[in-house]
Amino acid sequence: MPYTIYPHREHRIVRTRTGPYYISANSIDRKLRSDGLSLFNPFLVFFCEECSSRLSLNFNPGVLLETFLVMLTFDAPLLITGCIFPPLFIAWWAIALLALLGSLFLAWSGCMAYVKLFLSNFVPVDEYDALRTPTTELSLSPEGLKKRFLHESNVFTVQLSQQTFQLYLAKKTDSTLAFSVCGVDGEPKRFVTLLEQSGAKSLNLMFEGKSVGSASVKYVFRPECGEE
Repeated sequence: MPYTIYPHREHRIVRTRTGPYYISANSIDRKLRSDGLSLFNPFLVFFCEECSSRLSLNFNPGVLLETFLVMLTFDAPLLITGCIFPPLFIAWWAIALLALLGSLFLAWSGCMAYVKLFLSNFVPVDEYDALRTPTTELSLSPEGLKKRFLHESNVFTVQLSQQTFQLYLAKKTDSTLAFSVCGVDGEPKRFVTLLEQSGAKSLNLMFEGKSVGSASVKYVFRPECGEE
C-alpha cells in the first residue's frame, strides 16, 4: 500500500485457511541478500541499519506482476477450449487476453524502471505501518533542480565543508522543499552549524550518483538542544 497516499492505522494481518501468514527471519534475510525483485515481496520487514527505524517500500508495483502471472496461469486453459466455443470466439478471446497480458507486463516494466531511476522508495513508518514524517532542518528552493527526481522520501547527497551528508525530502510544495538531515550521531546539528559558518547560499544535490542541480537555501532550522 502506498503509505504516503493512503496512511492507515490498522494492523493488516494476511490470513490463510490455516490461520495468519508467517514469514521467518531466515526467509527475510535470504530475500534481502538476493536483492532485485525479492525486495518487492509484500511480506518483508525492513529496518534502518543505522537508527533501527522501521521502513517500508513507498511504491510497490509487484501487484501488477502478480496479476500478470495469475492471468497467464488461467490463459492457457481458456485457449484450448475450442471444442466448446467456436474458433472465431476463441481467436478474439485469445487476442484480448494477450493484449491485456501485454499491457500489464509493460505497465509493470515501466513502473520498475521508474522506481529504479527516480525513487529511493524507502519511507519510515510507525508500528501501524503509517507514514512518519521526520522533523526538518533545511528548506531549499526547487528552482534549478531536475523535477523528475523531486519526490517525497527521496534521499539526496550533498558535500559541505568536505563532509558528506544525506538529505531526506520530507515535504514538498511548488515553492519549497523541506529536508531532514539523516543521521543519529549529531549530523543534523553539525550540518546546520557548517552551513551557517560557510555562508553557502546554494547546495549541489546528487541522487544516487546523478547530479540533480543546484538549489538556493531558503531557511535553516537549528535542531532543538539535545536532539540528534
